[in-house]
Amino acid sequence: MVEQRLAAARVAALFNVARPAYYATLANAGLLLLVLWDVFPAALLLAWFGALVALTLGRVGLHRAYLRDPQKQEPRRWESQFMLGAIAAGALWTYPSAVFLPVSDPLLQLAVIFVVGGTIIGATGVYAPSPAAFYGFCALPFLAVVLQLAVQSGRTYALLALIVAVFGAVMVRVYRDIHGSILRTLRMKIEN
Repeated sequence: MVEQRLAAARVAALFNVARPAYYATLANAGLLLLVLWDVFPAALLLAWFGALVALTLGRVGLHRAYLRDPQKQEPRRWESQFMLGAIAAGALWTYPSAVFLPVSDPLLQLAVIFVVGGTIIGATGVYAPSPAAFYGFCALPFLAVVLQLAVQSGRTYALLALIVAVFGAVMVRVYRDIHGSILRTLRMKIEN
């Protein structure tokens, strides 16, 4: 009984903190689109942005459905649906690193890495109640940045790849600490 209540509380916490992330996703993607506008074909940029907007609208719809009637489904089912949206969003955030990381302009590379890294930092807090959502969202964009930096020529890029890898390890540790704290807090609330 306690585990079922804990699952319901985790899922409620997950949905409670997710709303600002939807707006941040669109704002950051829009700004990155503007930064890259003169460098890449508009159709390529707009296809990525359009897919991200469509996915975000779907995630907002799921969010609204949860808020209307959280008891309509089991908590684990809500979490699974949320996680699928997070994985899809992570896949779409992989695209800028895989496709838009321009080799010839380090400043634009920095912009892509900064925005993608910012989404990972944000995910640490937003997805703290759900390991599946956190790892599902972060794994692909993180690996794309590390791999793109590692395949660039020069010692500096290799070191940058290592720095990003260390950053990723630290973010996982921070996530695990936050997640554990949330679980302890929810468990105490339920048991008392």
